[in-house]
Amino acid sequence: MNRGSGMDQVAEDRSLERKAYWICLIGGGMLWLLTALLSGRSEAWDSPYYWSLAYPMSILLAGIVANLAGLWMAVFALRMLAGVAQPLPLS
Repeated sequence: MNRGSGMDQVAEDRSLERKAYWICLIGGGMLWLLTALLSGRSEAWDSPYYWSLAYPMSILLAGIVANLAGLWMAVFALRMLAGVAQPLPLS
């Protein structure tokens, strides 16, 4: 058994997780800022472009990252979407 290969796999997994994290952080930040700037609003979700452009693009970005990073990240992305998709209680 080659001990180095297991350690190399762990290092590769961590590198992939870091890349996925930075892609999400930068991509999400850019979507937020561009949406706010395009509409002239201080918050992106106040923009009419948020639900029609930024939100679908963020879902697309999450899917691309999950596909590139593998199953673990896909499960993480699905958990995020499940949290967003929960209906708000009616009052």
